[in-house]
Amino acid sequence: MRRLPEILAERALEQGVELELRVPADLEVFAGHFPGAPVLPGVVQLDWCVRLGRDRLPLRGAFRGMEQVKFIAPIAPEARVTLQLELKLGGARLDFRFFGEEKKYSSGTFLFGA
Repeated sequence: MRRLPEILAERALEQGVELELRVPADLEVFAGHFPGAPVLPGVVQLDWCVRLGRDRLPLRGAFRGMEQVKFIAPIAPEARVTLQLELKLGGARLDFRFFGEEKKYSSGTFLFGA
């Protein structure tokens, strides 16, 4: 079973990256979250931000915490979403937001450092 989204497109931003994603229905996390009405868990969204961010951006140091994390709308299997990752403070801060054409799904900030 899959654990990561399918990356359909990638665009460099001045201080980050924007990824167009498809959320495959065969993701391992949909198996029990929730039977009959699957949604992508918030913790998976957070994991994708850090994994994809570390692969593409110069994050500085270890994970230290999160600020202003909001889960606004559920992400369903086969959804197409955009993940925007933006570096601030020289890589010590990573702002994220998942959104669609007319919907915001989640947003927040990761803190990194020594």
